[in-house]
Amino acid sequence: MADIASNADKMNDVEISTDAPITESLMNKIGANINYLLDFSESQVEIIETTGSFVQPEGVTNAYFYLVGGGGGGGSGSRRSGTDNCGGSGGGSGAFTQGWYTGLVPGRTYNVTIGAAGTGGAGKSAAGAGNNGSAGGTTTVVDSVTSITLLSAPGGSGGIGGPDAADGSAAAGGNNATIGSHSYSTNGGAGKDGTVDGDAGQSNIYGTGGLGGNNSSDDGGGGGGGAGWLVSGANGGNGSTSTNLNSPPGGTPTIGYGNGGGGSAGADSGTTGVGGDGRPGAVVIVFP
Repeated sequence: MADIASNADKMNDVEISTDAPITESLMNKIGANINYLLDFSESQVEIIETTGSFVQPEGVTNAYFYLVGGGGGGGSGSRRSGTDNCGGSGGGSGAFTQGWYTGLVPGRTYNVTIGAAGTGGAGKSAAGAGNNGSAGGTTTVVDSVTSITLLSAPGGSGGIGGPDAADGSAAAGGNNATIGSHSYSTNGGAGKDGTVDGDAGQSNIYGTGGLGGNNSSDDGGGGGGGAGWLVSGANGGNGSTSTNLNSPPGGTPTIGYGNGGGGSAGADSGTTGVGGDGRPGAVVIVFP
């Protein structure tokens, strides 16, 4: 679980501090389950799910931020007639970071960019390797006057399309945040070749990595997506199970922020399934 940052990283008049009046225990609970925000009044909480902005309340110079980057899309499986096929790997989750900030300017507008969900790799109808999923976008909070980035959470990497031969590879999760506090992310599972099930995506305390898809005959299962953040049960998308013909699509997560999409299985003929899309990121702000 993320802790409040151990050191203060000063940026002009804005800094991340360990001296949060809101208890660390409650902040960490919110990180694990957004329902704990019910402990605050409506005026103390802002949840931002689309790109836009917020205005710092009058008389308030501090805030606690949670940022999640967009989840990566899953890769699609390979398509090779009469031989082993590999499932695509699951997408990585977007990075999660949190921190208490002081020195914010009451009445000032702060711009928020929400990291977009990565899209799954397109299905493969011609012989060859599957298609990669795309990476999730970066979530940021930026001072509209100084253009200083207060906090940033990169998106998860897209899943790798199933290769022509060897096992697929796990997709990396989001990178470390660029400013201050701790950052966490989860990896997508690897798609596998013809006799092996796909790997599950990586789990965290928020949710479970998506399940790897089962293999069928000589077609490998897709890898599961990395678990997301802020919502209990923020599971990654499941990898699809091979049908030895047309593979179904990889799973797309339904709840949570920044989850990775599942990879699709390989197929002997027809068109392989598309990789599952990831989930977009979010910003949650708690004012004291």
